[in-house]
Amino acid sequence: MYSNFSKKTYHIKKIMSSPSWFNIKKSEKFLKRFGDVFPSEYAKAVDSNKQTFNSFIIIGLDILKCLDKCCDEDNKSANEMVEWIYRTQIYGKFDDVDSSSNAEFGFRGSFMTAGNYIKDSDHLEDAKNEYDIPTISQTYSALCVLLSLGDDLTRVKRKEILQSVKECQREDGGIAVSKYDLEEYDMRMVYCGVSIAYILNGLDYLDKNRIISFIKKCKSFHGGFGMRPGLEAHSGSTFCAIASLHLLGMLTPSVIDEGRCLTKNDIEETVRFCVSRQIVGFSGRINKNEDACYTFWVCGTLQILGYLSVVSTSNAFKFLEHCYDNFTGGFAKLPGYPPDILHSYFSIASISLLLHADKQNEDLVVSPLFVPLNITKQAYLHLISLHETSNFSHINF
Repeated sequence: MYSNFSKKTYHIKKIMSSPSWFNIKKSEKFLKRFGDVFPSEYAKAVDSNKQTFNSFIIIGLDILKCLDKCCDEDNKSANEMVEWIYRTQIYGKFDDVDSSSNAEFGFRGSFMTAGNYIKDSDHLEDAKNEYDIPTISQTYSALCVLLSLGDDLTRVKRKEILQSVKECQREDGGIAVSKYDLEEYDMRMVYCGVSIAYILNGLDYLDKNRIISFIKKCKSFHGGFGMRPGLEAHSGSTFCAIASLHLLGMLTPSVIDEGRCLTKNDIEETVRFCVSRQIVGFSGRINKNEDACYTFWVCGTLQILGYLSVVSTSNAFKFLEHCYDNFTGGFAKLPGYPPDILHSYFSIASISLLLHADKQNEDLVVSPLFVPLNITKQAYLHLISLHETSNFSHINF
């Protein structure tokens, strides 16, 4: 698409509507089980990131075309989830109570940081806890779930959240997890910040030139991208970099041809880095073992760049099969390991990616993805319809 990189070595064979070993009903039950009961191990370790884990469940069910079926006839379950998410929205934390310009808006991961400061569950925005702040990553996850559930986002504090994201951007173009800790920044937060601005139709709030400069500085001589400038290339941060550039409109053929961001040679090097990650499955870094979740990060990057056809699909499915637990329907990071929600979601997303890579496959049991935002195409089309309404018009800073 963007270069003369050879596509002759590998090819995608036409495959069935889903791998024979993949039991959708069991995987649906696995995801629902985490939605009904959050395991104590997760509650202790990752409750502050509960929005992200909810996104694994909701978007995973959306990919499996089970989301509507999992809701009650009156849509009660979906409505309860939407209301829970809006209750986690922080309406403004102030450094100085007399200055609204210092307010921070967004979504908290859960209520664990609110603690005893919350006395009235109907007025969570009144809680005054300096540790109870929104973060870039949890705001991104919350918005993705709302889109997947068909919410119209009218209750999202759009301009305020965009201003908060802008304040998280550093001088070097990187984006921090929160404006209160600008030293905690990396490519993941850049991706989350760009995605938030894209979803809320306010990319002009960001200093796009500085973001592009930051991303380019993170590119290593291997062709991949590190979390920060000078750090080792990594499949996950490479996806975040490429997806961010796509959302910023910097991967169009004209931009590539003019060399205004990445050159054709840069694209070719990134493709080579990604293809080199495949052993049977995919690894995250050079000389590291395979891991189920990297199937998504690598194949997602290649899909955005138009080069998904250069991977061995049969080997990718073979590795995922060995990570699949036929008893629970979940996926593990490696064969022989216990299944978990993170690797289950990214494996399911990978199955969608690989199946939909073959344009001849019409009758598929999984929904296609809009890869740059990591949501289904159905959720993305819903977002586009929102952007076209007067209540969700483009916001200029």
